[in-house]
Amino acid sequence: MPSLRQILREKRRALTQRQQRLAAQNLARRLACDLTFLCAQRIAFYLPNDGEIDPSTMMNWCHQLKKEVYLPVMPDGLVSNRHCLFFQSFVPGKTPLVSSKFGILEPPFRMSQCIRPSMLNLVLMPLVGFDRKGNRLGMGKGYYDKTFARRESDFHRPILIGLAHSIQETDIVPNAWDIPLDGVFTELETIYFRGPTDP
Repeated sequence: MPSLRQILREKRRALTQRQQRLAAQNLARRLACDLTFLCAQRIAFYLPNDGEIDPSTMMNWCHQLKKEVYLPVMPDGLVSNRHCLFFQSFVPGKTPLVSSKFGILEPPFRMSQCIRPSMLNLVLMPLVGFDRKGNRLGMGKGYYDKTFARRESDFHRPILIGLAHSIQETDIVPNAWDIPLDGVFTELETIYFRGPTDP
């Protein structure tokens, strides 16, 4: 029997190119009107893979507005940072891209171009599933959870927003180590679970 993760991934992969394009356009409209997004200066995006909703239009828009755009990278060989993400600066149309060990496009790793995750204002995260309580079902590797687990050395945690197709809403039983989302944006609605200053 397929797992919930497999079922949800198959649902988003089954979307047609037209459905994906319309979803991306509607997502861009929602983000462009959102105060949290507009106020953020350092924003982490992702490049879509496996049927994920596409935020690329807003990456280009942010760059034009002189906001700082970052992408997650997963460098090989850094054992001490296993299962943690690095966030590297990205210039749409200029920064070269390579395929990661998971087949996801990312910039060639340069530590000098990375920012500490706690210095980001906003992180737009891909997800496999979400619920109405702020729980997120990811790909199962725990990269985002481990990266944004609270540390005493971090004076700030960025706002974490999941981006998804509405068909990815489901019931989730969270694990103790799961990091809750502050909100979710789909092609149909904007859902906030907590504000940036809430505990």
